[in-house]
Amino acid sequence: MYTPITSNNAPNDTTAHKHMTMPQQFQEEKPGNRPVRNSTLFVVHHAGGLAASYGHLMRELPAEWDVHLLELPGRGEYAGTPVCRTSAEAVDFLIGQLGAPAGPFGIFGHSLGALLGYELTRELARRGRPPAWLGASGCRAPKLTGSVIGGQRHLWSRDRLLDFLRSMGGTPQELLDDPPVADFLLEILRADLAVFDTYEHEPGPPLDIPVSVFFGDDDPMTPPNTVVPWDEYSKRPVSFHSWPGGHFYLFNHLKSLGRTITQSFAQAASSGTPVTEGRQEDA
Repeated sequence: MYTPITSNNAPNDTTAHKHMTMPQQFQEEKPGNRPVRNSTLFVVHHAGGLAASYGHLMRELPAEWDVHLLELPGRGEYAGTPVCRTSAEAVDFLIGQLGAPAGPFGIFGHSLGALLGYELTRELARRGRPPAWLGASGCRAPKLTGSVIGGQRHLWSRDRLLDFLRSMGGTPQELLDDPPVADFLLEILRADLAVFDTYEHEPGPPLDIPVSVFFGDDDPMTPPNTVVPWDEYSKRPVSFHSWPGGHFYLFNHLKSLGRTITQSFAQAASSGTPVTEGRQEDA
């Protein structure tokens, strides 16, 4: 069970950010904690998304961080590159974009990006270079997602897929009303959903890094009972943070989300200790 604690309304967010306590012991956040210089954060976008969609979030992160917006093939910098069809292909493609960070690095992903961020973290751990922190947003625990849901949305008709994209929000209506643009978005969405909906979690050792889980209170894709099991995926503490909103809650709460990512990753990079779950306010 968890108990929600709601913060005061923030001046740059219309609604409050909520944190959930879990059955673990968390050390208190130390006053004066600051982002660790020479830190690198890799951001992985959602299904059907573009790296550029996270440019606004990037501006809410510390200027001294090196933030890289990773991108799957078939769009943006990799337009014309054959799309990935499995999570293994996607992880291999993303690893090629990481380079060799000089200092501590973390991974943040939303939806499909969170699932790929988890598998990317596992692969990096197998290679002996795990990140210092993982942030998973808008995604069920790995064992409760992918093929176990049984959606197979990548096989849907164009009209059904377009209705689904409209219902999820996060895509400007004028883009969906432009047939050539809509066709492009549906093409990459269909490819990404093939990665997501055919995913099968392979059991293995838990991660050995702090994990922060983020989600929207009203997201039909991540009800609380599917998010809480993330607690099983790391030997280190797992913290949970929620905001009002649906699947794309994050784009309405960029300032407080950016602050929470900053504090969580900075704590993990400097001491391996997560941010204390409790009341926080935007500055």
